[in-house]
Amino acid sequence: MRIRVFSAILATLIVWTTGANAQSYIGTRTEWEKLSSDDKATYAMGLFDGLNINLLPASNDQIALRLGRHKCLKDLSLDSGNLAQIVNEGYAADAATWGNPPIILILNQLRKVCKRQISAERVKLGLKPLT
Repeated sequence: MRIRVFSAILATLIVWTTGANAQSYIGTRTEWEKLSSDDKATYAMGLFDGLNINLLPASNDQIALRLGRHKCLKDLSLDSGNLAQIVNEGYAADAATWGNPPIILILNQLRKVCKRQISAERVKLGLKPLT
């Protein structure tokens, strides 16, 4: 439990000390485009980290998502720049996403890209693989 609390505090401090914090919550493409490339990468990695911090009891579905995304990140050697690129490409590909926050683009793309790893973790936990 102490490691989880420490991880949450550390993640919060990282977000507070980034340039992205000056922009606060990024909720649209317009706000995203105001960030520098470095701030986009930092913000995107902070979103990924936030998705995977486990402070509360989670369902097997949530656990499989977290484990699968982590395994995928390692398997594909994705870094903060890649995560920012997912957002950039998502906004560029579909104007209908421009009103969505970056987290939506990251979630949707990671579900596609990481389907194999998430499905494997689901099966380990007795769930059906993703379809």
